[in-house]
Amino acid sequence: MLEQDALKEYIDTLPEEDPMRDLLSPMVIDEKGQAFIASIKAGQIPEKYPYGYEFGYLDDPDNFQQFFQQSSASFALRQACQSLCMYAVVDREWTPHLAKWIGNRRVLEVMAGRGILAKALSDEGVAITATDYNTYWEPFHPITEIDAREAAAESSDDVLLISWPPFEDTAIVDVCNAWGTERPIIFIGEFRGCTGCDKFFDRFVPREDVYIPLPQFMGIKDNVYIGYWT
Repeated sequence: MLEQDALKEYIDTLPEEDPMRDLLSPMVIDEKGQAFIASIKAGQIPEKYPYGYEFGYLDDPDNFQQFFQQSSASFALRQACQSLCMYAVVDREWTPHLAKWIGNRRVLEVMAGRGILAKALSDEGVAITATDYNTYWEPFHPITEIDAREAAAESSDDVLLISWPPFEDTAIVDVCNAWGTERPIIFIGEFRGCTGCDKFFDRFVPREDVYIPLPQFMGIKDNVYIGYWT
């Protein structure tokens, strides 16, 4: 991904009629998105995702120009966030809702990446152990380097947290088999979308009476699902 300043300068040199302007403009992060990214780069949890809680959210639903601008901004922000190891939105606005549901229960997070979500929940008072097998990122929260299945098998924690497991990777099934059917699982991502695998979704049963608000990047239908393995 091109550096934002260089990208903007390049677009400005293009003639108005050049089709490359339309192709490259969606890659530009606006000021609100830049502030969101700056927080992550500074090792901080952003205060608020800047584009509403659902893709398509608009102050004026009939304003197509606003729709295009916000869609482009969200797309560009998602690309930048992924480059920093944030795949689902993490901010200080929605994570307190999840922390409230967790309460005093102890959480094991597997495939935690840099521990961005673990940091946000820990700041809300959640007792969370974040684990990952690859710890080459500079972490936001202490990461225990351990295989995800092994972590689940050894854990005496109360809740398993899984956010954006790799697409079509069945390792998450082994993790949940090791975790068992008695303790709850929090899954964050698209249900039968671009994360997880069919074998996981065949056996993970969400509880329909639990709703945690989660902002969504453009074109991504992320939600927080709380359920059990069957």
